[in-house]
Amino acid sequence: GYGEDLIRAGLRCDFGIVETVAHFKAAAFFCPDVDFIIDIGGQDIKCFKIYNGVIKWILDRKTATLTVSGGGIIPALDDPSKQAWREYASEIRRVVVKSGIKTIGKNTFSRLPALKTVVIEEGITTLQMDCLAYNDLLTEMYLPSSLQTVGQGTVYESNNIKSIYYYGTE
Repeated sequence: GYGEDLIRAGLRCDFGIVETVAHFKAAAFFCPDVDFIIDIGGQDIKCFKIYNGVIKWILDRKTATLTVSGGGIIPALDDPSKQAWREYASEIRRVVVKSGIKTIGKNTFSRLPALKTVVIEEGITTLQMDCLAYNDLLTEMYLPSSLQTVGQGTVYESNNIKSIYYYGTE
């Protein structure tokens, strides 16, 4: 949190640990099967989901940012109501997909009614069909130079996109 740098300097530690990882490690110590954590702080609220001992998504409710991490493929969904974060869909204004992901599956981020910005980091190669469909408020996207395949209807009915930034271009 905010005091990490101060405590690290005061105790002369070589490194600190990210707050969400610290929460996870502490929760896992008391409950090894922990799979969901809510961090209610003085400034914000964060929710994060854990799969097989790895944090896979975090919703920072102060910034309304959903961050998805991990590796490989985010599985395709036939029905957007099956999204792991569906319960928070109306709060999500920004999505960040971290670089360990290679493929964003069908309907992964479709029908998020408040979504305005999508940031897809370097390393992602495939956007499957409809993965960002039906997002009326989506106005800007940041795409990596590693992107090779964009499926049919990736942004279908997301008609208000004003800016697409492609890493590696000016």
